[in-house]
Amino acid sequence: MHGYLIFIAIFLSILLVIVHKLVQIAEAILKLLHIIEDMGKQIHKLKRHKKKLPRYSGKKLK
Repeated sequence: MHGYLIFIAIFLSILLVIVHKLVQIAEAILKLLHIIEDMGKQIHKLKRHKKKLPRYSGKKLK
């Protein structure tokens, strides 16, 4: 019975470590998603800004 309790304790501690790692991975994924979302918003702003520029500005460069 005593060995069984030690086994359960070890199993629970390993499970806790796995869950903690999964939480860290999930947090990292959420941070990445936020960064990607922010980049998407910035790209959208740039695209909107480009549309506002006058047409002749591109012709002057050539």
